[in-house]
Amino acid sequence: MKKATIIICLLSGVSLFSQDNAIRYLSMVDANIRTVQAANLEYILAASNGKPEIAEQERQELIQTLALAHEQLASLPSFDGSTKLRDSAMSFLRISHALIIEDYGRVISLEPVAERSFDAMEAYIGARAAAQSRLKGAGAMVEHEYLLFARRHGFDIKPSTDALSSSITNASKAYAHYNAVYDVFFRNYKQESYLLDAISLGHISAIDQNLAALERSATTGLGELRDINPFGDDRLVAACRNLLSFYRNEATGALAGSASFFIDKDDLERRTQILTAAREGETEKAALQKHEEASAEFRKRNDSFSKTNSALAQKRDGLVQNFQKEADLFMKKYVK
Repeated sequence: MKKATIIICLLSGVSLFSQDNAIRYLSMVDANIRTVQAANLEYILAASNGKPEIAEQERQELIQTLALAHEQLASLPSFDGSTKLRDSAMSFLRISHALIIEDYGRVISLEPVAERSFDAMEAYIGARAAAQSRLKGAGAMVEHEYLLFARRHGFDIKPSTDALSSSITNASKAYAHYNAVYDVFFRNYKQESYLLDAISLGHISAIDQNLAALERSATTGLGELRDINPFGDDRLVAACRNLLSFYRNEATGALAGSASFFIDKDDLERRTQILTAAREGETEKAALQKHEEASAEFRKRNDSFSKTNSALAQKRDGLVQNFQKEADLFMKKYVK
């Protein structure tokens, strides 16, 4: 799983026109926000490139940058008797700081657990979404104060289109797309693993339950992929779609007879025990012959079942590896 990140991307900087004193004041506020954004971008790039040690170093630097920016904003005086713009920016930085330290810590602590549990994955997704939602609300508040400040002092502002702003915006969109696709992938990946565990243990009821669950999950996931807005060449979505189609075909075709295989296996083993326990001469020759024929037939089924599972494992591994490859390529291509 890719490292979780908190993306401070809701203020893209502003271009300013007219009213020198007010513009200078707004520029000082905005400069601190943009310094934080630049540090956050460095952290995003390190995390997306799968370099945990460098990512953690960049995160610590981001924390220091947030603290310094907050200190510098706190030193600004009011402007025309109002501190609303300064205070909203400070609030944004405080929330950003808390998210990077506290909410980020919660997300990261859930991340390794999420790899092992469906419920933990849902908790991980929820924690990550809650963190970004809090940051979005704080950013919207500052943007509102930017606009009100400009209106009160007779000038206009518009979103900046410089390299930093574009990089942050693009990284945010890329991560949102990646997360949406990865969540679909992981739910189905885990559901299939439950089915494979049930088959390896020969648990008949669990096999039936997980076959039905995998079919539902894959069908739902394919629908979710259709609803995800296209991004770039969409090879990531295509790789995920191929894997989910494989899962659904497993549930409805290749592995659909797994439960009956184990039912027949159990039945044959019981009959073998009965015949073995019977005293010599008490078992009719016809019954022995029928049992031997059934055993030979089941051996053929067992060979076929083993070959099917071996072929499925090979195809499954290829599809999962392809998805992971496309996920890595996606991050390298669109988060930069």
